Amino acid sequence: PFFGEYRQYAANFDAKLVTVQPNLENFQPDLADFEAKITEKSMQDVLEVRRALEGLAIQLACGRITKEEIKELEEKKKQFEEVVKKEEDVVKMAEADEAFHTVIYNATLNNRLITILNNLREQMYRYRLEYLKDTSLHEKILLEHEEILRSVSKRQEEKAMEAICIHI
Repeated sequence: PFFGEYRQYAANFDAKLVTVQPNLENFQPDLADFEAKITEKSMQDVLEVRRALEGLAIQLACGRITKEEIKELEEKKKQFEEVVKKEEDVVKMAEADEAFHTVIYNATLNNRLITILNNLREQMYRYRLEYLKDTSLHEKILLEHEEILRSVSKRQEEKAMEAICIHI
């Protein structure tokens, strides 16, 4: 019964459960799948979950964000812009994008939601890297961040939710 949740988790992530000692089990990733290619289905699954969770996050953030967090969001937006304009390092772009979204997560004041989003972070990161490699999308992303910032700072829930859905 206790390991049922872990078995389900392992199945979801193509990991194997291996008995280490009686009544103890440990995850062991299937090394053949360790560097699995990004499939359209897996990307769609992650984006659907991300869209729903970030929609909730932005909704909560609109009502709870402080002036200091709005300033921090503005700063993270500027940092992302600077990194994107250099067009040198996709990893730095992804980190700056992640930092922008993290301010929104933290503004929710909902520790469970923050934990769930942080657990998805690694999966989202792979797709974020692929997306950011396409330089033709950079201007679009910058405009989306601007709209997200504007909507959140004005506490316009509906516009903010629409902006985050478009962004994701």
